[in-house]
Amino acid sequence: MFVNYHCLSMNCIIAPLNGCGGIYLGNLNAAKDAQLLSQYNIGAVLQVLDQSIPVTNAQKLWIMAEDSEDFPLHKYFEQGIKFIENQTKKTNVLVHCYAGISRSAAILAAYLMQKYNWTINQALIHLQSKRKIVSPNPGFMLQLQDFQTKIQFIRTKHKN
Repeated sequence: MFVNYHCLSMNCIIAPLNGCGGIYLGNLNAAKDAQLLSQYNIGAVLQVLDQSIPVTNAQKLWIMAEDSEDFPLHKYFEQGIKFIENQTKKTNVLVHCYAGISRSAAILAAYLMQKYNWTINQALIHLQSKRKIVSPNPGFMLQLQDFQTKIQFIRTKHKN
């Protein structure tokens, strides 16, 4: 039987390692599937949606966000990054939006850029290698480029 792992409702982006939780990227169906969340020991869910949905047996952060090019998602990058960072100290985390393509992928790209000092291209290549359908909308891409400039400036400033 052939299974296309790039189109599942949820894909592992960073595997759990040495007692730290892993990070998964998925869609609304993954977040609603209590059995799937339990199977993968998902103890925290970051929702990047225009409407919150109930989640069973998990910490939840809801970022109210529209998938529109002019939505200021960058205002929530730090909040999302902190949630992922804090929760992966103790559990696996699912980051999701409606389809797991744009909003949640943009938040997760910002996390990878800050955590691993990656460029936007490195973050997107990694995300797309794990979940082929990842494609932040053009407005989110511009916001990620600005975020890259910001974190590079801060790192350069701290070196001097």
